[in-house]
Amino acid sequence: MIAFKHTPIKDFLKKYNPNFPELEEIEKFQSHIKTLLDNSSKHHTERSQEEEMIEFFKEAFSYRTRNRHSIDLAILVDERVNVILEVKALNQKDEFPKETLHSKALYQSILYFLEQSIRFDNNIIKHIILCNPCEFYICDAISFGMFLKDKKIIELYNNCTNKEGVVKDRPKFYKDLEKYLKEGFEGELPYTHFF
Repeated sequence: MIAFKHTPIKDFLKKYNPNFPELEEIEKFQSHIKTLLDNSSKHHTERSQEEEMIEFFKEAFSYRTRNRHSIDLAILVDERVNVILEVKALNQKDEFPKETLHSKALYQSILYFLEQSIRFDNNIIKHIILCNPCEFYICDAISFGMFLKDKKIIELYNNCTNKEGVVKDRPKFYKDLEKYLKEGFEGELPYTHFF
């Protein structure tokens, strides 16, 4: 069974050695996050909340974001996916992590990571983020590399995307992946969480 290891945000950030922001930057960020939360509470669909997050990342960080391939939202560097964001609407609580990361959001992010790594030969992915406008779970993409090394997960991926299996759809992939991660997979996925 997969294990999940929570890393406090301060420990997660240590390896990136971030500069402490100036007061003006903090105030600007607070303004943008307030706008995101206010606007997200008015719109209840996943798509509308994705749009709010696109605006937030653009205004708060000057990130270029967009929907890319089948990914809900991606931060791009030179037109390649650098960060995968699996966005859920605030009212999609049943698809978002609760006590553990086991959730449709996790299974979708694994599929997107595999697709970027295998189909698009993308090895510049830095992070995978499961989020809604209020809550963020962040994993380092290096940790997701364990899914690329697992033969059973690659078989499930090929059955879904390359049409090698009998049932060739994403819901089946998510269901089979969930079962395998809970019963047969060996590994640990570190993450940080904040809200």
